Amino acid sequence: MDTFLYAILVIFAITFISAYLKSTAKDGALKKFSKFSVIVQTNDGKTVWGKMKLFSNGMEITYPKEVLVPQATRKGYYIYKTEYDKLVCVMRILKNMSYDDLRLREKRNIFYKNGFFVRIRRWVRNFFAASSDAIKETLTLVMGKVGGSMSAKGQTNATRIGNDLIGFVGNSYEPIYEKLAGKKVLVDYLQKDGSIKKYKGILGKYTKEYIEILNIDFPMEIKYEIKTRTSNITGYPVSVIRKDKKMTLVNESEQNLEFSVDGKAYSLTSKMTIDVKCPDSDSFEFTIGTFENVDVILPRTLAIVRHLSD
Repeated sequence: MDTFLYAILVIFAITFISAYLKSTAKDGALKKFSKFSVIVQTNDGKTVWGKMKLFSNGMEITYPKEVLVPQATRKGYYIYKTEYDKLVCVMRILKNMSYDDLRLREKRNIFYKNGFFVRIRRWVRNFFAASSDAIKETLTLVMGKVGGSMSAKGQTNATRIGNDLIGFVGNSYEPIYEKLAGKKVLVDYLQKDGSIKKYKGILGKYTKEYIEILNIDFPMEIKYEIKTRTSNITGYPVSVIRKDKKMTLVNESEQNLEFSVDGKAYSLTSKMTIDVKCPDSDSFEFTIGTFENVDVILPRTLAIVRHLSD
């Protein structure tokens, strides 16, 4: 068997393996929120809540209750990986979690404890993340040796295959973040207006794209989109039932809320139910703002750990 055939077989094997790993890889931070009830906010102002199920090419958010609209019954919402650049935050409200949810959360956070096997697992993960460039160069060199002298295009393709193969690790090695994992930190978070706000929490998982902050008091701006004259939205912090010109709101949270509809301001105390007059239109929007104790995943393009805290 000549060297050219060897090269073809090696390239085919590596391409096959890398394609499989890439097709099944999921972001490590987002994966920790899979199977939990979450609130997802995007930079176009959209808010989606429900139980998350993470796939390699996106996430499924299953609504807590079916949403009835004229066209069909909506049971959930899909956010595809190509749309992840729109994500502003993914939140998991702690006080809404069941006993089983709390146990699952604790199990997934065991990664930050200092047991022997946990340290071994972190060492292996960090080794592959830190040495990814060396591994890619080695793959390129080996493929070049097997196939003889490679053209510039061949070298480019070899490098791409190496990138795909090592990319399934899905993690960047950050020595500072490794030191701070499991500790209280202050996070700088970029706002829409360009200002920076600081929030305190515990640094959890981090990947190339996201950081997880645990036990953080975080602002929530929930936009409600009322699209028909008969709407029923089960959500958090407020559930909404609209019947033509009247809308009934139920405060499901422990917080006192303030909001406005059609220019009129309203206050809603904890667990309170209120009737509100709707605008004379088929659809409209209103926003409710509050603070909640949550676990949150933030894009690293918007958030950075700036200080160690107490």
